[in-house]
Amino acid sequence: MSEKKKILFVITKSNWGGAQKYVFELATNLPKDKFDVTVVLGGNGVLVNKLQKEHIKTITLSSLERNINFFKEFVVLFDLIKVFRREKPNIIHLNSSKIGGLGALAGRLVCVSKIIFTAHGFAFNEDRSKIVKMFLFILNYITILWSHKTIIIDHKEFDQVKNLPLLHKKLELIHIGVRSVNGIKIAKNPDSPIAIGTISELTKNKGLIYAIEAIARLKNKNITFTIIGEGEERENLTKLIHQLNITDKVQLLGFKENATSYLNLFDIFTLTSVKEGLPYAILEAGLTGLPVIASNIGGIGEIIENGKSGILIEPKNVEQIVEGLTKLIDSPELRKSLGQDLKKNVEQNFSINKMIKETVKLYCY
Repeated sequence: MSEKKKILFVITKSNWGGAQKYVFELATNLPKDKFDVTVVLGGNGVLVNKLQKEHIKTITLSSLERNINFFKEFVVLFDLIKVFRREKPNIIHLNSSKIGGLGALAGRLVCVSKIIFTAHGFAFNEDRSKIVKMFLFILNYITILWSHKTIIIDHKEFDQVKNLPLLHKKLELIHIGVRSVNGIKIAKNPDSPIAIGTISELTKNKGLIYAIEAIARLKNKNITFTIIGEGEERENLTKLIHQLNITDKVQLLGFKENATSYLNLFDIFTLTSVKEGLPYAILEAGLTGLPVIASNIGGIGEIIENGKSGILIEPKNVEQIVEGLTKLIDSPELRKSLGQDLKKNVEQNFSINKMIKETVKLYCY
């Protein structure tokens, strides 16, 4: 019987989001007879608790934080080198742009035999200045060069980098996968408001201000809008809700560890982000059978076919959000048909078993 491979997952933040969910699913579903798993992360958030409940070893680095600070990055680099030397992994699997670059460099310096990087949406696609975008592009390019293999989770971003010098043989397209969603079951009153909802971190990249502005234009309709999630934009979003006089329509529910269980309470799901990779939120909403209106960015177009399995809108376009929501609010039949088609697509093409199988194959190349 062959010896287990030791794998270290490394991720910057331990609060619960798409990248953290990805790490959790891999860490807890890899074959236990083949892999010995440890997760290195920053902070003591939800991911730490979830992993420890599953008896997965965690190593917390206090030096890890998402924002780039050139002086602190040297501390992070040396901390990673120490961990890699001590743990002696066969594989390191890096998640996020920042930890990708630092982790790949540390891995090379320590001579780790396999360095895997998953790009959860390239940072250079974020809404930033041209100079910052160029810097982030160079950082991501170097990260892919230093890594032995890079997993890209959607075709759009794969196409952005596949023809760059020296990268083609380093790239693998592996979609994220989701498991069935067990939600809260309630009997809905036909006269109840149409429940529009989203599960999202409260950050600028999530474009929540555009959804809130759209709800304000639809405030005469019998609707509610619930946002599940937490983040640094909470105060600004709260102010906007008050300014638009829609406190009776919009609810910031905060972080919920079992957020997906609330999906059955919604009639419509929205994701009006300005930057995404391949979002778990839409896949999970799809498994629930919800109709979705979402920004046509990142890999969302691979999940939703506009007009057939959902409604796609241009990012930051409030008019299109209003138009799409109006169609869904006014037509139960459209909501049902879009939700059914989306559910079928997610079940066929985005299973967690497929993701695990393809990732294990990459680890063993």
